[in-house]
Amino acid sequence: MRYQLGLLPCAAMSSLYAGTETPTTYVDGQITSGAVLPPIGTFLLLRKADSICALKFTGMWRGNDAESGTPFHSGQESFRSRYSWYLGARDSERWTIHPPKAQGLSELTQGRLVGIGRFAFGTGNIRIDCGPIRVKWSAPAHVYFYYPQAEDQGIQIAATRWTNFDEVEPNDPNLQWFGFDIKRPTTRIPSDR
Repeated sequence: MRYQLGLLPCAAMSSLYAGTETPTTYVDGQITSGAVLPPIGTFLLLRKADSICALKFTGMWRGNDAESGTPFHSGQESFRSRYSWYLGARDSERWTIHPPKAQGLSELTQGRLVGIGRFAFGTGNIRIDCGPIRVKWSAPAHVYFYYPQAEDQGIQIAATRWTNFDEVEPNDPNLQWFGFDIKRPTTRIPSDR
């Protein structure tokens, strides 16, 4: 397994998963000024320009490897998540995602910070890719409106109640789309479970 320091491969980070992983879970979702946490087991829709993506987290694990920090690393616990994605597009005034233009299963990792002071870097892969849509992730399933800077990049996200891809309907008038809004207060999204 290879790990990344920023975007550079770094095989020396093999201690990233030194602990014994365990599944992690949560129930309710939330919308903040810069990110959306979907209710567990549901799809998020992301759109930018003429691309749309349906995204669902299919597994989340915690590393159980936290330790005392040193001057060279934070000692934070590591996390890993797996997600499935489906890419669609705008066709005239409608969004189409069935059948998807592309689809896949990808994995994300979040390790401890390494370095010294302001020269500390996160380890792992925190970038969600779905065609031309690229956003940042943090454990367990936060999806940000940007990658990598905290600024408006024209990405909109809608939390849904759909748990199966066949249910996803990107033109549903009941969807509430959100964009980056630094003044938006945190709002809880209660789970149906």
